[in-house]
Amino acid sequence: VSTQSTWAILSIASNDSNTIIATGHKDSSIRLWDALNNKFTGNLTSKFNHKGPIYALCFRKGSDILMSGSADRSLKSWSVNDGAYISSFYGHRSSVLSVDSMYQERAVSVGEDKQARLWKLDVDTTLAFNPTDYHAEDVSMLSEDRFVTVGMGGSLHVYSREKGGHIAHIPTAHGRHLEHCNAPDFAPTACIGSLVECGLAEGGVFKNPTTSSNKSSPSNPNWVVSVATIRNSDTFATGSCDGAIRVWKCPINGNAVNMIGSIPASGWVTGLAFTNSGNALVACTAPSHRLGRWLPAVGAGARNRLIICPLEYDLDPNDLSNFTNEVPIEEQLPTVFPPRTVKKKAPNPNIEKPKKRRKLSKK
Repeated sequence: VSTQSTWAILSIASNDSNTIIATGHKDSSIRLWDALNNKFTGNLTSKFNHKGPIYALCFRKGSDILMSGSADRSLKSWSVNDGAYISSFYGHRSSVLSVDSMYQERAVSVGEDKQARLWKLDVDTTLAFNPTDYHAEDVSMLSEDRFVTVGMGGSLHVYSREKGGHIAHIPTAHGRHLEHCNAPDFAPTACIGSLVECGLAEGGVFKNPTTSSNKSSPSNPNWVVSVATIRNSDTFATGSCDGAIRVWKCPINGNAVNMIGSIPASGWVTGLAFTNSGNALVACTAPSHRLGRWLPAVGAGARNRLIICPLEYDLDPNDLSNFTNEVPIEEQLPTVFPPRTVKKKAPNPNIEKPKKRRKLSKK
């Protein structure tokens, strides 16, 4: 455990080999750590530094490129090996809360502006998807074409780049909460707008649904604050404050999302990640949301801890073709096409040949 950091850590990411760890801090700094030797190696600094807290970090798969998102509404890319700044990306109209990337030069991000954006990093262009009712909290890519977002409204969306929008939607993925008796009286200014839309704040003051003025109001959905996917598959997991991690399946060629299981977890599930092999799910839990203390968690014994859940898969032997990477021998051999032969058509005697033009002599 290192004590080098003096500001709150809001985000964390590691490279594919788990040798470098990057942390995003409240003072808008990004710090690098040597995971093998437990050493602080330095900050990523540039004249183009972020101007706000770092809410989102992720490494691009198979490279040393680090993507960062901040409250200053921008995304930035960094080369960790060189310790250098690469580029900035603008398009969000509010804080960027999560970013994810895979092998191609693409990234997807969500924020408090209720929009999911897909970025082409090499040409600096973005595709904005239709906004949702509430701001999104987290995003994770299933493949280069599909990704999953979760948010404050309690819903999850599965988006497709080819379709240009969401292909599946679950409105209340983790149920609804009935009371907030332990909630604070005030909420941070940065989230008042979202809380007002959700009916939980008015004039900067947190409204307690247990009071007489709010007893008749319907219960609100549980915030879904974390999501993790098994890369290039149809399986992902989501976390909230309802006391369970839920595992979902979205068929590659389908438009439906089905829950296939749940894992008990008391407290707020502030972070989720699958191992590279997909054999385990790692979850971070806390007694409160990672950015504030607005709603109480369900379940006794909610505390800061790390949960490692081994996973087992029951595969249908008749359906293994969807999971294997082996290519039949016939498809591995190069295809040899015979040389193309052009048949000459016999001349038609009924068609007169065009007369040749007489060349004029130069005199």
